[in-house]
Amino acid sequence: MERQVIEQRLTSYAHWYAASQGFVFGPGAKYDIEQMATDAVGNMFGQDMPTDLQPRHQAMIAQAEASLAMMVSTMIQGSEEISGYAARNPDTIGEETLAWARDRLCPLFPIC
Repeated sequence: MERQVIEQRLTSYAHWYAASQGFVFGPGAKYDIEQMATDAVGNMFGQDMPTDLQPRHQAMIAQAEASLAMMVSTMIQGSEEISGYAARNPDTIGEETLAWARDRLCPLFPIC
C-alpha cells in the first residue's frame, strides 16, 4: 500500500470527524492536520511500508484515527475554552485551538 493512500485516509477521517461535530478546519490547522497524518504514517511504518495491510496494520491505522478524533475533540473544547475564540471563529477550529489541544495531548502516538 502506498503511503499517500493511508495519509489521505487519515486526513479524510479528521475532516469527516470535525464535520460530524459541526466544525471545519481553518487553513492553517488544515495544513497541520495533513502534516499530522503524514507524521503518523512515518511513526507507524517508518520506511518499510507493507505491501498488504495485515490486521495489525489495520489496528495501527484505527489507532491513528482514534488519536485524530481525540485531537479534534480537544480542539473543539479549546474553541469553547479560549476566551472569545468561538465568537471570532464560529464553527471553525484553527491553529489556536490546535496549539491548545497539542499542549494538552502531545505526545499522542502516532500523530505527535
